[in-house]
Amino acid sequence: MTERNKKIHIQPPVSSWKQELLFLLMIGCALLTMVLMTWSMDTADPYNAAPATPIKAASMPPVQDPSYEGIIRFHVKANSDSEEDQSLKLQVRNHVLAKVQNHLMDAFAREMNDTEHLMQSGSLEMTEARRLELTRNWLQEHLDQIETWAEETIRAEGFDYPVIDVEKCIRCGRCTSICPALHPRMQRPLPVVYAAWNRDDKIRKDSTSGGVFSALAEYVLEDGGVVYGAAMDGKQHLRHVACFRKEDLWRLRGAKYVQSDLGEIFREIKKTLETRPVLFSGTPCQVDGLYRYLGCRPENLTTCDLVCHGVPSPGVWEDMVRTIEKKKGRSLQAVRFRNKVTGWKDSHFTTVYDDGTVDSAPLFATEYGRAFGRALFLRPSCHQCKYTNMNRPGDFTLGDFWGLKDDELPEEQKKGVSLLLVNTRHGSHIFDKLSLARRAFSLERAIAGNPRLASPIAQSADRAAFFAAYALEPFDRVRKKFCAM
Repeated sequence: MTERNKKIHIQPPVSSWKQELLFLLMIGCALLTMVLMTWSMDTADPYNAAPATPIKAASMPPVQDPSYEGIIRFHVKANSDSEEDQSLKLQVRNHVLAKVQNHLMDAFAREMNDTEHLMQSGSLEMTEARRLELTRNWLQEHLDQIETWAEETIRAEGFDYPVIDVEKCIRCGRCTSICPALHPRMQRPLPVVYAAWNRDDKIRKDSTSGGVFSALAEYVLEDGGVVYGAAMDGKQHLRHVACFRKEDLWRLRGAKYVQSDLGEIFREIKKTLETRPVLFSGTPCQVDGLYRYLGCRPENLTTCDLVCHGVPSPGVWEDMVRTIEKKKGRSLQAVRFRNKVTGWKDSHFTTVYDDGTVDSAPLFATEYGRAFGRALFLRPSCHQCKYTNMNRPGDFTLGDFWGLKDDELPEEQKKGVSLLLVNTRHGSHIFDKLSLARRAFSLERAIAGNPRLASPIAQSADRAAFFAAYALEPFDRVRKKFCAM
């Protein structure tokens, strides 16, 4: 029996309440549905049966099997048995159970108080049937609240997880049929490796490494296309946006060490592809997600995935933004995570404020940079990432070409050198047309300088403690404890 089909019996903390809550709990990163079922018995496997829908207690048939008498079943279904999903499932289970049991205790106490004078006379007692009735009624009346508690747990670390609205879901199965987490990727030929850099020194200086993305983006724009990439908005929230002009590419340049908000961008790209070429840049899982959403690899779509360290929590980042603004007494206007103020290998974290003042310090000498380097608040799935290998989803892969020897491209290292993997025939066709300086290297050299091309980053030993504190304590206290220099 898999973990998915286990029945977990929870004994309530009050010994006199002998009814059990039977929870079949599954919770995952891609979808969440909740179904309340009372006074029922399923003889078939619930995961092979037709999709369930919310049913009111009054419409449910009575229990036929005595072993199920008094059992209330509460289902939370999700998309996989992965380690991340199972861990999150247990967190949700524990949180929801604690909340439900506390509220039921209050409901029982109110019932006892209301009937105390009768109970003292011996004319009335709290029967188990009455406890079950109160439990069933409370659960049905508070299903929305239970869903909210589950979502609170899912988002407690500051990440977003899609949640299905069961009232709108038509149960077509489309989401599970295309989910990258549920379906293996086809093995593709090994990429060709280059060290590359933009010939325009101004663009190169404004880029994190060698400015290769800008050359690729300009090529697509010159062909009448649209470029989609991640940009900070006015509140320093990272989201994917469309870019139509070369003059606006600066917004998409540079590394941003936080997970981006895709919003409705896949729908927009699908529509744009009907008439124009598109370049999409994102993490490998985002690129793969786009292809799965489209159901094909359109000839006019070019994709660029990144050598990804892992995506930090947007919630933590936005708390850090508020901390920075509070310390400075001014609003942030712009942030550069990897600014080349002193060169490529000594990147600075630079903040620009609304009054024009600027602060800059080496990235790993800042609280956020230090925590990012320690992988303190990355998304859980990043530690089991399926894309940390040479089977890349994008036409191109971009990163920093770390690991160059001092006598290899010494002048170029001062300005920044990109690692460029050409992964597909489509990518190779475009690469030949780009005005880039380049030098070929072996796959082994690429991996040696970028371990995330071979394996996911290990989870920080302090991660659990950080998020436990993050859920309960003021952020300033958490920041000082875990991120202070």
